[in-house]
Amino acid sequence: MVLTVAVIGFMLVEIKNNVNLQQSLYDDVYNKANKQSLTFEWPKVTDFKISVVAAIMMFFLQEGFTAVTWKFFYSVCKEKDDEVLREIKTRKATERLF
Repeated sequence: MVLTVAVIGFMLVEIKNNVNLQQSLYDDVYNKANKQSLTFEWPKVTDFKISVVAAIMMFFLQEGFTAVTWKFFYSVCKEKDDEVLREIKTRKATERLF
C-alpha cells in the first residue's frame, strides 16, 4: 500500500514537471517565432538550386541503374513469346527495383 502511494506520488511529480517543461518549450518556440516573423525573407530562385541538382542526379542514377540491371531482368522475364510485352515488363521491373 505504501509502495503504491509512493509510486502515484512520484508519477504526479513527474507529470507536474513535464507540464512545466512543455509550457517553457511552448514559450520558447512562441518567442522565437515572433522574432523571426519580423525578419522573414521570401525564398529566392537560387534557393531551389539544390532541388534541381538532386532531381537531375536522381534521373541519371535511375537511368544508370536501369542500364546495369536490364540484361538480368530481360533474361529472367517470364514473357518469352511477345517481345513488346517482355520489354515493358523488364522496364517495369527495373523501375520498381530502383
